[in-house]
Amino acid sequence: EIGTTDSQDFIFDTNGSERMRIDSSGRLLIGNTTARDVGGVTAQMQLEGNGFAASSFSLISNASASAGNTPHLTLGKSRGSSTGSNTIVASNDALGQIQFAGADGTDVSSVAASIIGRVDSGTPSSNDMPGVLVFSTTSDGASSPTERMRINSSGNVGIGTTSPARKFVVTESTANRVANFTTGGTAGAFVAFLDSNTTDDSKCRVGSIGGNQLGLRGDSHHFEDGAGNERMRIDSSGNTFVNCT
Repeated sequence: EIGTTDSQDFIFDTNGSERMRIDSSGRLLIGNTTARDVGGVTAQMQLEGNGFAASSFSLISNASASAGNTPHLTLGKSRGSSTGSNTIVASNDALGQIQFAGADGTDVSSVAASIIGRVDSGTPSSNDMPGVLVFSTTSDGASSPTERMRINSSGNVGIGTTSPARKFVVTESTANRVANFTTGGTAGAFVAFLDSNTTDDSKCRVGSIGGNQLGLRGDSHHFEDGAGNERMRIDSSGNTFVNCT
């Protein structure tokens, strides 16, 4: 054994400078002598430095080319209460989380965004682990993230819904859909297509406006075939032209 027998930190130096320490609580600290709360967690391993290189962690694999020979970062969870447990997880359990926290002048506990891997709806069993990815961001004036998008175990993507039933679903309340679609609001169940030189999406959006109605907003609408040939047009007066402009 190499270490201490009392409540002291175990410090590693090179060239007369501290490089790493194991504190009296068993936490591994690199770049700082004190453990810090980051995103609400005081981690068992901490790397801190001045600049991106001093605070970066590299995983490198040198192997013949194949899908399995890449560096892996794996986050795992069981429902057990002891080391080495394989107690099965349950539907909606969080299996791992990546958090992005920023210093707010007081501490580094406030989380700006997160990505969480969860067990999707269903019952996990041996070699059966349905998963979902949840993407969250924190609103201005808030200190914790709110879910914005998820990808479920069927590969369906949902924005504004936790149970997307199709490959891509955007939802919003009926009141917000109608109000935001017609007035140019920034929220609503629609997709905006913007020119790279503008942020005005009030004239270039497609979406649901309630009552099973599809809204198409713009000065005029051109419908083309796969070869780029215009086949139909609706102009700003509401006139419809087929095979002519």
